Amino acid sequence: MSEPFNPRMPTPLPGSPAPEAALGRPPRRRENILTGGRRQSEIGTLLASGRQLAQARSRTDPGQPDSGAAPVAGAAPVQSWQLFEKYEKRLAPREGGTADRPPSHDRGGLTHKGISMRFLLAHRKQNPQLNLPADPRLLTPKQRSDIFYNEYFLLPNVPKVAAIPAVMKQAPQLPEQLFDSSILSGPEDAGKFLQEALDNVLGTDLKVVTKGNREYDGIVGSKTRATIAEAARRNKLRDVNNEMAIIRERILRSKRTFSKNPGWIPRVRSFRIP
Repeated sequence: MSEPFNPRMPTPLPGSPAPEAALGRPPRRRENILTGGRRQSEIGTLLASGRQLAQARSRTDPGQPDSGAAPVAGAAPVQSWQLFEKYEKRLAPREGGTADRPPSHDRGGLTHKGISMRFLLAHRKQNPQLNLPADPRLLTPKQRSDIFYNEYFLLPNVPKVAAIPAVMKQAPQLPEQLFDSSILSGPEDAGKFLQEALDNVLGTDLKVVTKGNREYDGIVGSKTRATIAEAARRNKLRDVNNEMAIIRERILRSKRTFSKNPGWIPRVRSFRIP
């Protein structure tokens, strides 16, 4: 059954699945420009990273196929936009209102409700058809929702993770942590944190060979989701979720701007399951 109409429902970008079909292929990868006060990498590195992930998503990858692959057995559809709205509502107090701090504290520049000036300028350049304003304070609530929905909810396959059997029962924090991590650290890094957590808990190996190096690709494709399903069968999803939080905390503590962002650690720890 299709989902009921909702006037606040985010609008997928061209090429993205309709919300009621959000369990299908995610939108084509765009550059991974992080969005807000806590983002760390230089813009050139992020653009290159995004292009690499775009190539990974567009080709047939036997390790992490995202189209034409058999679905996880027993996967149930989720009301994706309802799940998104719930996550977005809980995100608001974590992101706060308007902040304009020096680069030593925040490389994203002026940030409003989680959308930075730096991100918005790059996003407008990549998507001129959206006619977005240049100032994040001028974005409408729907425009902000569209950005969060397409870039940080669909892109890292949050609804697909939520649809894996037992995920919402054993560790409902896991898909929301993936969403939050995508916003705080970028979708690619969020996927890497999840893959590392799965390997640490289950003893699996989700690394792929890239330019002669074995590393996590950050794509929450069919192989990663099948490993999540295996964690569910072993009743290990709580451990995976908490391990992901530990990894996030370790990475954030290594950032040069860590001391200027005291809210990072409480935010990450809020996703841990006692």
